[in-house]
Amino acid sequence: MKSSSSRIMMDFPDIFNPVYILSGSIVLSTMILWYCRRRRNSQKLYTAGFFYNPNQLNSYVYENCKSLSTQCKPTFLFSNGHIQSILASYLSPVKLTSRREYIDLTDGGHIALDWIEETPNLSEDAPIIIVLPTLTGDLDSCSRFCHQAHLRGYRSVVFNKRGHGNTELKVPKLQGFGETLDLRQAIEHIHKEFPQARLAIIGSSAGSGLMSSYLGEYSSSAIVETGVAISPGYDMVSLFGYQLPRLYEFILLFNLKKILKQHQDKLGHIVNYSSALSSWSFSEYDYHVYSKFGGQSSALQYWKENNPMRDAGKITVPVLLISSLDDPVCVKENIPFDKLPENETFMLVTTDKGGHCGFLEGWSLTSWSDRLALDYIDTILKYKSENKAE
Repeated sequence: MKSSSSRIMMDFPDIFNPVYILSGSIVLSTMILWYCRRRRNSQKLYTAGFFYNPNQLNSYVYENCKSLSTQCKPTFLFSNGHIQSILASYLSPVKLTSRREYIDLTDGGHIALDWIEETPNLSEDAPIIIVLPTLTGDLDSCSRFCHQAHLRGYRSVVFNKRGHGNTELKVPKLQGFGETLDLRQAIEHIHKEFPQARLAIIGSSAGSGLMSSYLGEYSSSAIVETGVAISPGYDMVSLFGYQLPRLYEFILLFNLKKILKQHQDKLGHIVNYSSALSSWSFSEYDYHVYSKFGGQSSALQYWKENNPMRDAGKITVPVLLISSLDDPVCVKENIPFDKLPENETFMLVTTDKGGHCGFLEGWSLTSWSDRLALDYIDTILKYKSENKAE
């Protein structure tokens, strides 16, 4: 037994051998340096600030858009990203005087435009902001922004997708996440009605995805002069595939299903309602619903074909992107920090606080992102006027 024990002890490597000590030190130092560099890069990547390609237009905006030098500063009781997101969803809407207009589409369907008419005597050339709500939003969800736009002399109009905003479906079809033809026909109609007015567009969350798809697909013929995206999702494949937290996925789908139920009489022969209403992931829901209208074989194919950034390189008008690093829905990992600086048309603002479509400050819960969006549009239109005059 003693000789066996002695033999085993002799088989162990000499851990105090200088070669082993040197090799171990090199490996350990390399691992520590790698970890520290990765941590430093990660902290640098997810930093609140302003990111842009310093061309003539962007430099002008940086110098003249006052809100860009500020950060969203919520009251400490409401600073949590989840609280910001919930408050933004449940704030009481501002009561506005509005007029609904239905636009007939080429396939027999229609969409509704809600015009804000707080100031009925606006001039025919007053600039117009086209507002694209969130995934299931409507005029009420956009009313606070529309009110602020009205105070600045803008004419604002809310675009309601097919079947949204309590509109009836005339044909059995819902508008896909990134399908732009309906929006195109609405913008052409607006431009025809107010040919002298300059047009801007703003989208929140899913609305920003539709905006990005439209600006990229129509590029230089988009008609609008600038756009703003609040809490955009950027990459639909990554977001809906694995980044969206389950709780928020459940809430979003619950609200989508309420709209779907309103149109069962029109869609029952296309959509399997039993499967759709029992789906609690976007992968299942989009396969049972939206892929049926677009002819895609899977939710993944639907996401790829409707991805908001699919034609981002073709966007020719200046666009401001506003994202919060504590957004619990469109999470910070989805922000393409490495790609955006390459595009001269994009300007990205990130904040530490703000949640999803929140950015609410003070006890009055006023929106910092609304103020920034309007300041940005003001600045872009001013720049274009000055350069046109030259």
